[in-house]
This record gives sequence, structure tokens and C-alpha cells, in this order.
Amino acid sequence: MKRSRFAAVLGAALFGATGASAIDIPYGADALPYLANSANLVVRTVGVDKDTVDPRARISVYSVRVGKVLKGDARDGDRLTVVLPREVELGNRPSLVGSILFLKGPMTPDQAARSNLSGQKAYQLVGGQYGIVRVEDSKRQVAVQDYLLEGEKLDWSAKYLESRDSFVQRSAILEAAQQAKAKPEKASDVLAKALKSEAVNLTNKNAAINALEATNSPGALQALKEFCAGVHNPPNLRERSVEAIGNVSGGRAVLNEWKSGTDPILAPKSKQVSDRLNQSGHEAKGSPSAIQEAVRKLRSDTPSERLQGLREARSLPLSDELVSRIESLLKSPTETLTVKLAAVDVVSGKSSKPALTVLLGTVKDEQQPLMVRSSAILAVSRMETGLGVPDALKELAQSVQEPKLKNLAAVLAGLQ
Repeated sequence: MKRSRFAAVLGAALFGATGASAIDIPYGADALPYLANSANLVVRTVGVDKDTVDPRARISVYSVRVGKVLKGDARDGDRLTVVLPREVELGNRPSLVGSILFLKGPMTPDQAARSNLSGQKAYQLVGGQYGIVRVEDSKRQVAVQDYLLEGEKLDWSAKYLESRDSFVQRSAILEAAQQAKAKPEKASDVLAKALKSEAVNLTNKNAAINALEATNSPGALQALKEFCAGVHNPPNLRERSVEAIGNVSGGRAVLNEWKSGTDPILAPKSKQVSDRLNQSGHEAKGSPSAIQEAVRKLRSDTPSERLQGLREARSLPLSDELVSRIESLLKSPTETLTVKLAAVDVVSGKSSKPALTVLLGTVKDEQQPLMVRSSAILAVSRMETGLGVPDALKELAQSVQEPKLKNLAAVLAGLQ
């Protein structure tokens, strides 16, 4: 079964259990490229009333009055039924009144029935709480409208890159990142401007560095070099740029030049990255030293280094020591969600009894985040059937108490 099929099964299984779910919020859900591509209806609201629903349903339902339709099949002044996952109401949820809502739907009759909304034309919120975009001032609404109408999205990115609105600014950078593969030079120009601009915040600069690394273009190398050379740029971002240069065509020659220099940031970091690249190129994959290096990083106090260790572990045989260390990461109550999901992904690529044992233990651990447990179930289903995967999924469908996970295991086991 392909990954896209797994995503569909996961969505269907979780949705079938609750009517709506915010369990899987992907990277970029807090910006326009994802929201606009995922929504078939975008509206600005002028009034909202909360409806009463069956308390057993993990959703909240609102009657929303449309002030302006920005995209899709509705009319100004319409009232829409909008379904939000109950999780969206936790914490400081943005007000729905006067906000721009990114919606998908209407729900099918079966979906509506499962949500106790039979006979209603109901829409779901895209991207969890990120699908509610507060309109701080008229400029944000204009920027959103321009994005929805603009045919050449990179032109929109260039126009709004230096917006003082962090949401709009991030959207401009992630749009350029999204198009980096198809239009590397034009995207690199936008991203290079982001690194040079004093108006772009540090979080968004980091996103621009990641995107430039992905373009692997001459323009990307030049932009990253110039940013590294800026002695007044934040040291952590300069170091991150050195790492990115190591993965860009022509970057190793730059690292070789810098590592013998005197810059207190560039010289040691260039040596570190260069040595790591040379080591990975000369060592046989799976050698004891490569495994020990991955384990060392998995023991690091820094999440970013633990993630690097997991990336290296992906191409290594699953030794007892690696299994033990990855299992420790998964069991740790203080480990970040990002690291746990990466650990599940690494184990999912190792079709072996030890890997299966780790994943089954993760699914059954009720202290794990629901997203980690569901990802582990999917990972189990991807393993070779000769390991006893069908029986393992059936056993999970019977033993796991969480309804969403029980439903997901049953679907993957072919019981539904």
C-alpha cells in the first residue's frame, strides 16, 4: 500500500470514529499555500452562533454568517454550518467572528450522519486552529484576497515578502519554498531577498534557509554564502546556513575554504560539517563507527542533534544498540513530538521482529500522543506480512481502547 493510501486510510478511519479530527496537522498548515490549496471555500465571517450537539461527538458546530466570500460556492450573507474538532477549542482559540475561515466540504451524507448533522450542509475547518485566520486589519484581508486571485504565486511572494504581518510574511516564504523545485532560480531570488531583509523575522529566515537548501541551485548557494558572510547575522542562523551549504551543489568547496579561515562561527562549523560529509562518504554504511556516531547523537541533549541521529539511522542496520536507543526516545515523556514521529518513521523502514516489537509497544503505550500511536499503527501495516503483521493488526483492533486507534487498526487489518 502506498503512503498516499495510508494517509487516506488514516483520515477515513479517524474521521469515521469522530466526524472530524485535528490529529494530523502537517508542516505549513499555518500559512496560505497549505490553507488555500486544501480549502474549497474561504469566507470572511460577520457573525457566529454556537450550536448544541451530542456531547459524545468530539466536535463543535457553529452557524456562521458570511460577510464576504473570498473563494468557493457560497454567497455573501449566507449562513454556513461549520464543524470544528473539539481540540481547536483548547487554549486561546481565535475568535470566529470577523475571521477568515478556510473550509472544505460540504460533508458527505455519511460524514454528516456520523456527526449528528443529518440533512445539514456542513463544512469542516482546514488545518485545525490554523484554518481560522484573524483579520487584524484590512491589509491582511487584501493580502489573502490577492493570494487567492494571483495566478503567478511567486509574484505574490515577492510583493508580500516584507510584510509586517508575520502570517503573510511566512506565507510568502513557504510559497517560494513550495515552488523551489519547479522554479529554482525565481524561488531562490525571493528567498535570497528574505535573508537580506531586516523586515523578515528570524523564524521565517530559518524557513528561507531550509527552502534554499532544497532548491540546490547556484542562486541558493550564493544567497547562503552571502548570509553566512554577514558577521552581524545571528550565529545560530549562520551555522544553520553552513549546514545547508554542505548539501548544495558546489557547497563542499566553500566549506573547505572556510574551515581554514579565522571566522569564529564559519571556521569551526565548516570543519564540523565537512568532516561529517567526508566521513559519510568514506565509511561503509552500517560500519560500527557509523552506528556509534548515530547512537551518540541520539543521546544528545539537543532535539536537533537527535533528529540528525535519526536521519543517519535510517540508512543503518537496526542493531540492538540502535533499537534500545530509539525505544528510549519513544518512551521518554519529555521527548518532542517531532523527534518521536521521526523515530517511528525510522523504525517503519526496518522490517524486522525487533522493529515490530518497538512499534507495537508504542501503539499500546497510552501515555504516547495520539498522533504518535496512530503513526506507529500505520508503520506496522507497512511491514512485511511474513512478520505476522495481519495478526498483529487484528490483535491491536481488539486490545487498544482508544476508539480512533481501534478503528484504524481494524481498517488496516481488513476487519471493516
